[in-house]
Amino acid sequence: MALKRVFLSAAALTASRVFQLVLSFAIVPVMTRLLTPSEYGLMAIAMAFVALTLYLSDSGMGRSLVRNSPDDVVAWSSAHWLVTMFTGALTLLLALAAYPAAWFFDEPRLAPMILALSIMPLLHGLLEMPCNYLIQREKLWPIAASEVTSALTGAIVAIVLASHGAGVWALVAQQMAILAVKSALIFTVSGFRPRFVFDLKALGDHMRFARDTLGYALTSFVSKQTDPLVIGKILGPAPLGFYAIAYRIMAMPANVTGVPIQGAIYTRLVRLREDTAALKTVVLAVTFAQSAALFPAITALAVSGKSAFTILLSERWAWTGEIFSMLAVAGMAQAVTTLNGAVLQALNLTGARLRLTLEFALIWLAAALVLVHFGVAAMAIGFSVISLAYVPRLLHFFLKPMDCTYREYLGALAAPIIVSLGIVAAHELLSNLFDLSNWETVLLAAAELLAAYGALALFARKDLLSRLSAVRAIFAAS
Repeated sequence: MALKRVFLSAAALTASRVFQLVLSFAIVPVMTRLLTPSEYGLMAIAMAFVALTLYLSDSGMGRSLVRNSPDDVVAWSSAHWLVTMFTGALTLLLALAAYPAAWFFDEPRLAPMILALSIMPLLHGLLEMPCNYLIQREKLWPIAASEVTSALTGAIVAIVLASHGAGVWALVAQQMAILAVKSALIFTVSGFRPRFVFDLKALGDHMRFARDTLGYALTSFVSKQTDPLVIGKILGPAPLGFYAIAYRIMAMPANVTGVPIQGAIYTRLVRLREDTAALKTVVLAVTFAQSAALFPAITALAVSGKSAFTILLSERWAWTGEIFSMLAVAGMAQAVTTLNGAVLQALNLTGARLRLTLEFALIWLAAALVLVHFGVAAMAIGFSVISLAYVPRLLHFFLKPMDCTYREYLGALAAPIIVSLGIVAAHELLSNLFDLSNWETVLLAAAELLAAYGALALFARKDLLSRLSAVRAIFAAS
C-alpha cells in the first residue's frame, strides 16, 4: 500500500507535468506563428530577472519543515510569515530593477514587463508552506490538479491575447495567470491556515537548511540563467528567442518527471536517511526507470531535430531544432540528476548541494562568456559538454553517502544508454542511405523510438520489476 500510495502520488504529479508538456507543445506551434523570435527573446530576458527572485523565494524552509509534524503550528506559521516578508522584499527589489534592466539591455519594453511580473515572487513565496504542507501529508493530488488547471488557463490567456495582437504581453499574461490560478487553488484546498505567531527560535535547524538552500538557489540561478542574460546582451533578443525555445524543450523531461518524483518520494527519502542500503535501492530504481523512459525519447527528438521543429513550429523556427539536438546530452544529464538534490536534502547535506551548484555555475559562467562570441551553436554544444563532464564530480558527492559505487549507478543507466545509441546509429545509417523528407525523418525517428522501447521491454523488464519489488518492500517497511 505504501508503494502504491507513493506511486499514485508520483503518477498524479507526473500526469500533470505531462499534461503541461503536451499543452506546451500544442500551443507552441500557434504562438510561434503569432509571435517573433525577438519577442520570445525579450520574454526570456525579462524572465531571467524574475527567475532570480523565484529561485530565492524558494528558500527551502517548507522543504525542511516536511521533516516536522504538521501539528507543530508555531514552526509552520513562523516559517510562513518569514517567507512572506522575504518574498515581499524580493517583489519590491524586482520592481526597482525594472528600469536599470531596460537601460542595460537597451530595450525600453523590458521595464513595464518586469514591473508587471514583479508580483510573482510574493505569490510564489505564499505558496511554499501550503504546498509543502500537502507534501508532508503525501497529498499531492491537489498540487497536480492546480498545475493542470493553471497551465490550461495560462495557455488560453496567451493564445487569445496573442491572436488579438498583444505581442510579447501575451507571454507576460500567461505567466501571471498560471501563478495566480495555482495560488488560489492551493490556498483553498491545502488546509494550511497559519496562526499570527512568529518565533524564530521555533525554526531552529530549519534556518540553516534555508540558508544553504538560498545559497543553492542563487548559484542555480547563475548556472541556469547565464544563457539568456549573456546571449541577450551580446547577440540580442532574436538569437535568444531560438535558443530559449530549444532550451525550454530540453529542460522539459527533467521538469516533467524529476520534479514530481522528488515531491512524491522526498518524505520517504527522509525516513530512509539512516538506512543507506535501502536508500541506494530506491535511488537506483528511480534512476533506471527515469532513464529508460526519457533517454530514448530525447534521442529520437534530437536525431530528427530540424525536421521535427520545422513541422511543429514552421520553417522560420527550424534552427531551434538544430540547437535542441546540440542540447540533448545536457537534457539527459539533467533528467537523471535532478534526484540528487532531493537525496542530499533528505540526508541534510545541503552544504554539499550548494558547493556542487556553485562550482558548476562558475564553470558555466566563465565558459559562456567566451562561447557566446562564437554564436548560439557554440553555447549549446558547450553546455552539453560541460554538463556531461561535470557528472562524475556530481556523482562523487551523491553516491558516497549511500555507499553506492559508480559501477552500480552506471549499471542502472546501461540499458537506456545502449538503446539510445542504437537510435543514433540506425538513424544515421538510414538517413545516409535514403533522401528523406521532413515527415519521413520524423516517422523514422518515431519507429526507432518504438523499437528502442520494445528492446527495453524485452531485455530489461525483469531488472525493472526486480527493482520495483525491492522498493515496494522498503516502502512497506518504512
